[in-house]
Amino acid sequence: MKIRTVGILAAGAAIGYALNTESGREKLAQLKDAGSRFLGRPEVQAKTADLADKAKQRTGNLPHSVQNIANQTIDKAKQATSRAGHNGEAPESPSA
Repeated sequence: MKIRTVGILAAGAAIGYALNTESGREKLAQLKDAGSRFLGRPEVQAKTADLADKAKQRTGNLPHSVQNIANQTIDKAKQATSRAGHNGEAPESPSA
């Protein structure tokens, strides 16, 4: 158990150090941009909408109170994905 705690603390310190360096912040910005471009792709948006609809259909057998919470969570996830995709630049078209 002590080894796990030390490992987690060491990993946290390494991540904190990396993000506090200029190159670490640049890499994080690049990752965020790449994620936004990916989420902004029309096929990804369509797939997330399709998965959200399927998830809502599967909540039909749940108790009413659980169904409401599940549907709210699905809606929030769908909105977050949509916002993340629209915050980035327009997706680049693949070059042939």
